[in-house]
Amino acid sequence: MRIKNLKLAFLSLFLGLANMCFAAPPLSPQLDVVTRLYKSFAFEAAEKVDSSKPSFLDSSRSVLLTYLMPDLTALILADRKCAAMTHEICRLDFSPLWGGQDNTGATFKIGKTKDDNKVQVKILDPSGSSTQIYRLSLTPLGWRIQDIEFESLHTSLLELLKAN
Repeated sequence: MRIKNLKLAFLSLFLGLANMCFAAPPLSPQLDVVTRLYKSFAFEAAEKVDSSKPSFLDSSRSVLLTYLMPDLTALILADRKCAAMTHEICRLDFSPLWGGQDNTGATFKIGKTKDDNKVQVKILDPSGSSTQIYRLSLTPLGWRIQDIEFESLHTSLLELLKAN
């Protein structure tokens, strides 16, 4: 009986240590913000988009502030207001998360960069791939996205939203 209990104790210890060794390391807070953002809006790339859910650009101010700096949030809301008033495209004619107008079938891969304040997102879709760099800042509420750089457009979200 004692040997059986000892074997069981060693087995539990071994499994616990093995689980610790092979468990995925926790994400950095910067990677976590971008990962949560894409998980929250992954439905935008589905074959059949759930129209009951607002897209990233149509999200409430409070939702946007969960991920974005206040100044970037204000610029997105101003662009949305402009489009509603003029019934035309103002600054943005694409989804900044996906770097294009047609998100259907897009997938993403999120990774670190050499700069701890930047996160790389590689977007893969049927027409090819693109890379976006998310620049983040630490605020009293945690890490927030300050800007998104679009390699294929040679510009950033802030530059597009601030353009005259």
